[in-house]
Amino acid sequence: MHREPKEAPRDLLRLGDLDGAFRIAYEALAKATNFLPYRIVLLEIQRLRGQTEEALQELEYLELVDPPPPRDSESWIGIRKLRGYYAGLLGRYTASHSLLQEAEQLARNANILGALAEVHQCQAMIYFLQQSYAESERISE
Repeated sequence: MHREPKEAPRDLLRLGDLDGAFRIAYEALAKATNFLPYRIVLLEIQRLRGQTEEALQELEYLELVDPPPPRDSESWIGIRKLRGYYAGLLGRYTASHSLLQEAEQLARNANILGALAEVHQCQAMIYFLQQSYAESERISE
C-alpha cells in the first residue's frame, strides 16, 4: 500500500514510535508547502509527553497566526478536534464539547467519515473522563 509522505509520521505516531514520528515530521517541516499535518504530529507528541497545556497553547496560536485556508476542511476539523480533545484532557469540559461539536459538524458537512470517526472517538473519551459513561458509550456505538 502506497502512503503519502505526510502519513508516515502519523503512522509512526499510531505505532507508538514517538522519536521516529518526531524525526520525520521535524525534517519535513523545512520542505513542506503544507506544514500543518507535520505540526499536528509534533503537537500530539508534545501532548503524549505530558505537555498538554503547552500543546493546546501552541495549537491556539497556530490557528490565530497561520490558519489553514477556509476550504481546507480536513485541517479545520483537525484543529477543532485537537483543541477540543486537549481542553477536555485538561478538565475544560464546556470548551471541549463546544470545539468537538464544531469539529463534528465540519466533518459531517465535508462528508469526511474518517475525520468524523476520530471526532467521535475524542468525544467518547472526554465523556468517559467526565464519568458520563452512558454518553460515552452512546457516541462510541
